Amino acid sequence: LAVCLLADNELVYVNGFGMADLSANKKMTSGAIFHMASISKLFTATAVMQLHEQGKLDIDTPVLHYLKDFIPSSSTFSRITIRQMLSHTSGIPDCEDYEWESPRYDDQALHDYVMAQNEMHLLSEPGKRFFYSNIAYEMLGVVIQIQAGLTFEDYCKKFLFLPMGMLQSDFLKSRISSNKLAQPHIKDRANQVKVSDVFPYHRAHGPSSTLYSTVKELSLFAAAMMDTLEKKREDIIAPATLKTMMSYQAVIKSGERIGLGWFISDYADQLFYGHEGNDIGFRTTFAMIPQKRTAIIVLANLQTASTRKIMRTIYDMAAIAD
Repeated sequence: LAVCLLADNELVYVNGFGMADLSANKKMTSGAIFHMASISKLFTATAVMQLHEQGKLDIDTPVLHYLKDFIPSSSTFSRITIRQMLSHTSGIPDCEDYEWESPRYDDQALHDYVMAQNEMHLLSEPGKRFFYSNIAYEMLGVVIQIQAGLTFEDYCKKFLFLPMGMLQSDFLKSRISSNKLAQPHIKDRANQVKVSDVFPYHRAHGPSSTLYSTVKELSLFAAAMMDTLEKKREDIIAPATLKTMMSYQAVIKSGERIGLGWFISDYADQLFYGHEGNDIGFRTTFAMIPQKRTAIIVLANLQTASTRKIMRTIYDMAAIAD
């Protein structure tokens, strides 16, 4: 594990526990770089909203207005908006095979993957129901590339990570220092932990899944977002835009809603905003409690780790201490 706690928007605790690589007997540190899995979507959503603010796209315009080369077999697809994709209410299905075993690393991987989804069958009428969709976020990544004129990874590096001081963070695995990368671990049939033979990376799934970062650098994102909400900074995104992103778009289940990229859940009489991730060998939880000026990040390089439970335990301990 690697964990950190922000209180009063200041980093008050950060630590690593256990092993970064069991096979190499390499210990975990708070500086280890993790595959973040679906926490990635918070950054993709932020990038989309930056372009919305700049007038380069409109989230209430049908996505086909921007994906002109995408010819879907379903006529219903023409009604899907970017807002619905951000909030998982588009009806677009989820990915069934990420092809982690046969990744692509070239600049065309994301575009080619999205264009190959044109035969998909929608799960519901657009805007009607919540259905979680990684494919929708890959499509948003292509929209970002088209409207910004940069690769998805380069856009996020230039307009998200560097302005927030997240100097080690990236969506492109080839730019990550391999000696700092936590390795994915799984349990075998005998319930023994081992390093996974497969690392979950494929450039086609960058916007949904392949952010690489550390707990410390994710804390910079949390601090930037809370400062934005308090109107102390506006360089990443406008406070009003962020409030819109963190406003309810749809109900998922009792006690849990979805905004534009942000999941909103009830716990301990507080609203928790954030995202979780789950891929081969990794489990991640990013939670922000703006009304308490608090954020908790828990990253695990073991897929069966209960990172949400650990996050809530840390919150309970911090609340008692307070």
